[in-house]
Order: sequence, then C-alpha cells, then structure tokens
Amino acid sequence: MVADRGYDCVEAHHDFGEMGITLYIPESQKHVGFRKNELPAEEFIYDKEKNVYHCPGGHTLHFSYYERKGEHIYALYRSSAPKCRSCGLREKCFTATSTIRKIKRSLYGAYGTEP
Repeated sequence: MVADRGYDCVEAHHDFGEMGITLYIPESQKHVGFRKNELPAEEFIYDKEKNVYHCPGGHTLHFSYYERKGEHIYALYRSSAPKCRSCGLREKCFTATSTIRKIKRSLYGAYGTEP
C-alpha cells in the first residue's frame, strides 16, 4: 500500500503489518523531532524492565501518564526540570521556552516489536 507521510505512524505500520500488507510511506518529519533544536526521540534509550527512558545526558525520563488520541493510546515520559536546567545538552534538546522533555511511546512500541 502507498500513502502520504501523514499516515507514517507506528499504528499504521503495526496494523497493516498484522494483515500482511507492506506500506510504502515517506518518513514523517515528526520522527526528526517536533521542535527546533530538539534531539530526536531515537537518541533516548528505552529501558523496558524499569519502564523509563535514558537521555543522552545521562538522566532518566519517568512514566508520567497515558494519552489517548482517537483509538490509539500512548505512554508519556517526562524529564526532571531541575536536572534539565543544568544539563549540558539543553541547547540541543529544548527550545528557549521549554522546561522539561517529553517522550511519547505508542503502546505498540517500535514497529515490529512489542511495547
């Protein structure tokens, strides 16, 4: 199946993959980061055992809450404002007005993997 980049999301890849359908979609810009100067989410390492993300600066983003958008549910992870304030990667990770970093993970996990 061919679709425009508006359909490039984990859920689409998961659902069509389950049906045995291969998707051909240009990569969405949201995979590069949502804001100017933001380090991409791929730079953060998910620790499945502890259910946390580790940032490139050596800090931990803890689970905060679930967010529902339509039929999809995401787990949101947040950093600590005091730790981010003093981080050497702050300029690469945040815009001037950001105070914390959030990572949103689909409950499907990365394409082809379980959460």
